[in-house]
Amino acid sequence: MAVLMSGSGIGAAGAAVRDDLPGLAVPFGVVALAGAVLLLRTGLRHRALERALRHGRPLRSGLDARVAWAGALAAAAGALVLVLRLA
Repeated sequence: MAVLMSGSGIGAAGAAVRDDLPGLAVPFGVVALAGAVLLLRTGLRHRALERALRHGRPLRSGLDARVAWAGALAAAAGALVLVLRLA
């Protein structure tokens, strides 16, 4: 999911800038940034999951969930603005 978010965010931001819609690049840039943060945190999440499974504790993934939600909401906002702009 992180690779998809960062790749699609970069692609959509680039397309927005090429089509002279620089304001649309901002939400898609946020999508790319959220995907990059999730991608960078992959190793930390993996080690936390191993520790939680080994010790029988629940996994706390609050920060990662908030970053993923922020990226998803930014993608939805950017897509909505793009559809309204092109209509």
